[in-house]
Amino acid sequence: MKAYSEDANLAAFSQAELNTIAEVWNRIAEDFAPFNIDVTTQRPAAFGPNVGHILFSNRIDQNGFPIYAHPAGGGLPS
Repeated sequence: MKAYSEDANLAAFSQAELNTIAEVWNRIAEDFAPFNIDVTTQRPAAFGPNVGHILFSNRIDQNGFPIYAHPAGGGLPS
């Protein structure tokens, strides 16, 4: 999967990219708040029965092909 970038600079996040990351995190955290789920951008020290890893993606790989053909995990078709 290609790295996230709005300006093609893969070496560092611009302030605009940091703002977008913060906005997306906030929207996702808000969706999960009623379920008392901690949404973070930090990798957990360990995975277990109460710790998971979810990927949010634009569904396109580095070659421009769809990563999966159908919406998954409640996603909506684009």
